[in-house]
Amino acid sequence: MKAKDRIFLSLFIFFSLVIIIEACIPSSGSSSQSKVLAWLFDRGPTSAEVVSPTSVSLEGEKTLYIGETNTYQSLFSPENTTDKRVTYGISGDKEAVSLSSDGKLTGLKAGEVTLTATSLSDSSLSSSLIVSISSEPLTSLSLGLSQFEGVIKGMSVKSTVTSNLNETPYNLLSFFSSDTNVATIDEDGFIYTKNTGTTIIQAASKENNSVISNQVPLSVIDGTLIATTSLNYSGSTDLYIGENRPLNMTFNANATDRNVKVDTDDTTLTYQGESLIGLKAGSSTVVVSSLANPELNTSITLNVLEVKATKITLSEASLQYGKTLNVKYTLSSDSSLPVTNKEVLFSSSDTSIASIDDNGLLVGYKKGNVLITASWKEDQTIADTATVSITSVDGETFDNINYWTRKIIGHFSLFMVTGVFGMLFSYDVFFKKKKLQLLYVSLVNLAYGFSLAGISELCQMTAKGRGPSMKDVGIDTAGYALAIVALVIIILIIKYTQSKKKKLVTAETK
Repeated sequence: MKAKDRIFLSLFIFFSLVIIIEACIPSSGSSSQSKVLAWLFDRGPTSAEVVSPTSVSLEGEKTLYIGETNTYQSLFSPENTTDKRVTYGISGDKEAVSLSSDGKLTGLKAGEVTLTATSLSDSSLSSSLIVSISSEPLTSLSLGLSQFEGVIKGMSVKSTVTSNLNETPYNLLSFFSSDTNVATIDEDGFIYTKNTGTTIIQAASKENNSVISNQVPLSVIDGTLIATTSLNYSGSTDLYIGENRPLNMTFNANATDRNVKVDTDDTTLTYQGESLIGLKAGSSTVVVSSLANPELNTSITLNVLEVKATKITLSEASLQYGKTLNVKYTLSSDSSLPVTNKEVLFSSSDTSIASIDDNGLLVGYKKGNVLITASWKEDQTIADTATVSITSVDGETFDNINYWTRKIIGHFSLFMVTGVFGMLFSYDVFFKKKKLQLLYVSLVNLAYGFSLAGISELCQMTAKGRGPSMKDVGIDTAGYALAIVALVIIILIIKYTQSKKKKLVTAETK
């Protein structure tokens, strides 16, 4: 191998390794070059003028339905107030709602509360709002049956009701059967067949007779029933808050009627749509009874567990001083379920540069970098840190500089340089005796460039604050492809020039 080819190969390998190593660096390190470039635009004063609030106004819905969540917003005067941090509190019937640190109210029972927002920079500034909590009115009903026709006499049938409410309370409904000699229906919507024939099943609201469901025909026929003699629970005794788990009951082989009635406390957990749903932490006994054989039942003690956070991830950001920003973060657990307790504590490494409240609202005061720490309130060992740059450049401009510097000056140019040395080496070494050498070399290099781009993006899965993107694979491959095209054009020009000179020499010789 020629000396120049060894140099080309060494540089080709070096830049390929640089690309892979760079892909493993967290976003804070990989964006350093963009911060340097952003400094060229960051020529404003060192700090922003502090604008104190003169008033705060709380806005949001004054009516809250049970089970619903409303978000309330605090507006400050003047509009360019620097510190917009607030703390929320409630008075009145505190058991009627739950309040999150960012001003979200969730209705739990009928009642009335007063929500108050108080400025953290000046506790004398506050605003209150009276919120009434009530049940959402039932306005529509739709009835369905687990089996419509071909029901053997003596079998039971389950009804399902959907409405405009997230959860339809059966205690607010009345059920009807047009022919009680054929089948009857109880207050829980369970149908018991008596004789062959057809009956119409319907549901209506107890509070408003004008709200009725569709009519559903039920056909009952003669047939042979296999008695239900065995009923056992085969599922786990642990259930997480928010988990929706099917009720796994096993019966004797070939039992005809496998419908069951489930009694829960509806506080710790509830039963809906043939599934158990965890509501709050605690232990609860669930009684499951066979509808075909009411004397056959089993009691299950279930433990409802909180979903614990196992990881918190902060996103790095940039902010123009004198502005506010809600820092983005995610709480995750070992399961796909949302973490039960979402309370997070925040802190800033230098409150003279930027401060942050427990809602994650960041306020920038002067130019500089601060380290923001977020920790899960229940277990503060679960924490994460991220760097926030406070500049005189507005955040959007800084983010654009950050993006194009990293993608174009960083990735695109690195891949282009790698492609240059890859083409120079491979063209001088491979396919020398092939008629279409340049085409073969180009295709091989293009395949390598695409593969390198894919590997680079996969490596970013291990780096904090970064992740794979097909768009980035395209940008990286485009940089490598540009090097190939440029080298192909240069080689063709050189070949053409050499061929022309050779023809001139041959002509002069003759």
